[in-house]
Amino acid sequence: MNHIFTNPGTYTVALTVLDNLGFRGIFEQSIEVREQTPLIVYISLSSASIYTG
Repeated sequence: MNHIFTNPGTYTVALTVLDNLGFRGIFEQSIEVREQTPLIVYISLSSASIYTG
């Protein structure tokens, strides 16, 4: 199972499992989602590093 949180904040996530005998298990966890710093990549090319042919 995947979930993407698009906004920073504190969330409570829960997982509920039910087996074939009807027994249920529940797990809850509080998580903190922080704002992600954007990734910036700089690429520099020179004619000496480009091969053709």
